[in-house]
Amino acid sequence: MFQNNNNLIKLANEIYVYKNFISNEEADKYTEIVNGFHDDYWLNKDKWDHDSEIKAPNQVFQGDALLDELWKKTEEFFGPEYKPLPSNGVSKMIEGQSLEVHWDSPGHPDDHDEGSLIGYFDAIEKGNLYDPHNTCHIVQYGFVVYINDFEGGELFYPEQEVEYKPEKGDLVIHSASKKYRHGVKAVTKGPRYAHTNFIVASEENVPTLEQYQETEFNQKMLQEALDKNINAPIWVK
Repeated sequence: MFQNNNNLIKLANEIYVYKNFISNEEADKYTEIVNGFHDDYWLNKDKWDHDSEIKAPNQVFQGDALLDELWKKTEEFFGPEYKPLPSNGVSKMIEGQSLEVHWDSPGHPDDHDEGSLIGYFDAIEKGNLYDPHNTCHIVQYGFVVYINDFEGGELFYPEQEVEYKPEKGDLVIHSASKKYRHGVKAVTKGPRYAHTNFIVASEENVPTLEQYQETEFNQKMLQEALDKNINAPIWVK
């Protein structure tokens, strides 16, 4: 179990930090890659407050192939009990940007109130939500790997009264349940680059990053959408 790793610092129950999970050299290499992303490569979607003047972090869900090794490093760390979802992406927060309090998994087994279920799984069953890579899972933990230096941007957990200032190279892990709602304070000097992802139990039927990136696999998923007459995204560029 990753919780038994001697390098983990326990900030609170189910909140951990691993210092220098990636080296300065690795972090600088990843930062150089992200700095090279074209503006059109970023998605900017405000998930929680559509009236916000400063949108939620810009997201890249599938990054450069050289970021695969960062994903593989997290896969090795969390295995064999857990595995990360198939994304080697990053998020970017600019100066003045913050992130509202939220939690990472609807329907987490530790959540017992109906308000924690926001209809994802009902939508799948009714055919209203297409999930070709089977990634709409109840995730167990969220995690973030910080790949550059920045100021501000503290991570905070209101219910645990925990605040942590991430540093380059840190891996922060927290439970995905509603009890571990968290947010990010405003970045005062950015950008703030982070690899954000989630882990699920290994028995979940989630594809590997390699499968997700295979043309044949993606074409199969696209054909499935067409066969079901679903207006699905174009997965293969």
